[in-house]
Amino acid sequence: KIVLPSGEKLAVDEAAMPMMGAVKKYVNRRMRITLTDGRIVVGTCICFDYQGNILMNNADELTTSVQEDGTLKTLDSRNLGMIMVKPQ
Repeated sequence: KIVLPSGEKLAVDEAAMPMMGAVKKYVNRRMRITLTDGRIVVGTCICFDYQGNILMNNADELTTSVQEDGTLKTLDSRNLGMIMVKPQ
């Protein structure tokens, strides 16, 4: 169900909102998100809303560099705790 800001609860119509079903399988799983500015965040997806916001717990921001062979090497990580990632 979707809970609107007014508190009203609506049933999710997955045919009308196909992305809701696609994101639902990631709840309570570790996920990796690359932000538009290039930062990488890894954390546990707690929930999401109909606007596309994703709430993550135990999130870490990874600092990476590109090696000569094109792969990413993690240099450092910084614990962010609980974060909300907004869509573009």
